[in-house]
Amino acid sequence: MSEILGLGYLGVETQQSAAWESFATKLLGLELADRRENGTLVFRLDDYAYRFAVEPGPSEDVAYVGWEVADDAALIALEERLRRNDVAVVVEGDAVARMRRVRRVISFNDPDGTRHEAFSGPLLQPQKPFVSPRSIGDFVTGDQGFGHIVLTTKNMERQQQFFCDVLGFRLSDYIGSPDSERSFVFMHCSPRHHSIALARLPSPKRLAHLMIQTADSDDVGLTYDLAQQLGYPIAATLGRHTNDRMFSFYVKTPSNWDIEFGADPLLIDEPTWHVRQYDVPSVWGHVRSAPART
Repeated sequence: MSEILGLGYLGVETQQSAAWESFATKLLGLELADRRENGTLVFRLDDYAYRFAVEPGPSEDVAYVGWEVADDAALIALEERLRRNDVAVVVEGDAVARMRRVRRVISFNDPDGTRHEAFSGPLLQPQKPFVSPRSIGDFVTGDQGFGHIVLTTKNMERQQQFFCDVLGFRLSDYIGSPDSERSFVFMHCSPRHHSIALARLPSPKRLAHLMIQTADSDDVGLTYDLAQQLGYPIAATLGRHTNDRMFSFYVKTPSNWDIEFGADPLLIDEPTWHVRQYDVPSVWGHVRSAPART
């Protein structure tokens, strides 16, 4: 079992902060929670003070992935297991913890070099309820975490071993055969079907997409229409996935990776779950207008 409970936050780099602010608030319906002196924008979509950060930087890609654990003891246990597996770990100081709005945080890299952070004691602000800048219902978080991410990799076996054997994620299922040009491995750490997936894709980005989930499927359709009205490129049309049954669409971000905006997926029942494989990603829809990044 993993100490990790779910995706806690995500940080990305961009040189297009103004475009990101408009995209996140006017289309996705996220609340701008903080505008920092260095240009970082922090967004929230529930009671957590820190969910999604857009930071100045050249990569237009993922900067760090934050994983939540239950408490300080769980964070120490995760740190010790990482060290036993010869993974370099940094116990970050108060400055980083304050920036992330958490009590304690450690950092480490996966085999592909992407920075990951694990943290305990996130700041919640129920006295300041989340207010979307557009008419939209609740986002699904809670014991499922912020959402899910998909990371591209050229070494699927090595990355899968790290996330499953070292970090303790459990396999959910596969799409595509191991030797195909495009294949995916899905892993979970909570009732959410997957908090992370690995993708073998011809993409220059490490981050293929971030998924955020709404409680009402009508919000998916309304956001799909709004994206087109606002002129944001649709990366994949409305559809339903084969494995997690998510009803969703994909929209291109200002950094040219995708946001999946979805609702109504199935949940993992751990005692009865068994690993499956699928030969196509969608039951219907998800027609792509550009080369697939999942």
